[in-house]
Amino acid sequence: MNLTRATMQVDGETKLFGVFGHPIAHTFSPALHEMLIRAHGGNMAYIAYHVLPEQLESAVRGAWAMGIRGLNLTIPHKESVIPLLCGIDSTAYKAGAVNTLKWTPDGYYGYNTDVYGMRKQLSDGGMRLSGQRVLLLGAGGAARGALTVCQLEGASEVMVYNRHPERAEMLISRFREAAEGEEIPRMRVISHEELLHEEHPYVIQTTPAGMLHIPDTLPVTEEEFYRGIRYAADAVYHPIRTPFLQKVRAQGGIGLEGQSMLFYQGARSFEIWNDFTFTDEERERLRREFLAWAEGYFA
Repeated sequence: MNLTRATMQVDGETKLFGVFGHPIAHTFSPALHEMLIRAHGGNMAYIAYHVLPEQLESAVRGAWAMGIRGLNLTIPHKESVIPLLCGIDSTAYKAGAVNTLKWTPDGYYGYNTDVYGMRKQLSDGGMRLSGQRVLLLGAGGAARGALTVCQLEGASEVMVYNRHPERAEMLISRFREAAEGEEIPRMRVISHEELLHEEHPYVIQTTPAGMLHIPDTLPVTEEEFYRGIRYAADAVYHPIRTPFLQKVRAQGGIGLEGQSMLFYQGARSFEIWNDFTFTDEERERLRREFLAWAEGYFA
């Protein structure tokens, strides 16, 4: 496979998929979906589109009108797209974020496959949240999915840190409302002081800090924060070894890279769009192939 770009052929019969984001130049999704298309077979292609926030409504309506069969959404569109859809699935409702759109005659229907992807990322890395206190960094669309993961995995408590505490409070409030009647972890917002002076063995990092072209390289700059972390998962996948994970590993913690989450959520999106399911053996083979590709890309 070409290590710099996808090489899919497109003609008048091609079934199109794509991803909307801002920024978008860093995305690995076209290369990932080229791999999935080759494995599944069929005349399909996947294209990355740079869509500014103020252009999202026009882009979604235009894509639907042109018959683009499925879309992924990345920063900053996962929450703002919801009012533009004809419906969303239960996981997306609870997470309050959508990353996958499927074409229907009535409009795009929304799904959240990030929750599935993160659960598989944690499972593969041995990060078991059942009965654990978990620190969640960030309060955006990815954080809402991570909070859903914490509930599904049986975490006992989730502490949320965000530079803007009101966003963290809103995250918790909305999740409680969406999960009404269900068993949920204890949840609270923590201050910067608590962040630095409490030990946090289990951390999920959902901010864009460390992503290529993002000015902030770390979600937390203070060295003392990284002491005592046993496991940390990063939602950022570009680069592979983010500054955050390097800090975690330098202090003896286990860091789970975002490529596994990217692969699993992308594979699940592909299955939804095409109404089929990879076998466990196929999925694992493709995951290994994708991770090897990513290593080669950064070599």
